[in-house]
Amino acid sequence: MVSAVKFSFQHWTTKVVTYRKLKSVNLDSLKGDLSASEFCQEQSEELSHLTPEGADLFLCNYNGTLSNMIKRHAPLKNKTLAACT
Repeated sequence: MVSAVKFSFQHWTTKVVTYRKLKSVNLDSLKGDLSASEFCQEQSEELSHLTPEGADLFLCNYNGTLSNMIKRHAPLKNKTLAACT
């Protein structure tokens, strides 16, 4: 007696997901670092004399400061996920 058995192999695919744990940020520490940042120390006087060119520089500094704080308080994490296809 001869029989044919067919095996099906499952293929696994992997995917790397990058994320930040924003919910675990210590807000008091973040607030303290933001208030002590160079951006917050320098900008209080300059806001009263803001020109269009100054607004561009202000926004660049604002974005840079916030990006650096997020990188420090919620660094990027990588997780490799496997899925059966």
